Amino acid sequence: MTENKSTIIIGGFLGLIPIGGAVWDYIQFVLGFHKMGYNVYYIEDTGLYPIYGDKWNDSEPTIIRLKSIMRDFGL
Repeated sequence: MTENKSTIIIGGFLGLIPIGGAVWDYIQFVLGFHKMGYNVYYIEDTGLYPIYGDKWNDSEPTIIRLKSIMRDFGL
């Protein structure tokens, strides 16, 4: 018998704000629900452009940062 996992969607500012405190503000929820067995999806929901990088309208630095954060936490 397969167990159906509930899905949780979490939004935050992990990629937008490049400081450790902002990471912990949101990753704790992603990690906690993941460890409880939920299917967790994280959405960068700021509606703002990245505050770092070479171009004001380039989301690539944010995407790279998000991938790195998720990888570092085993997600």
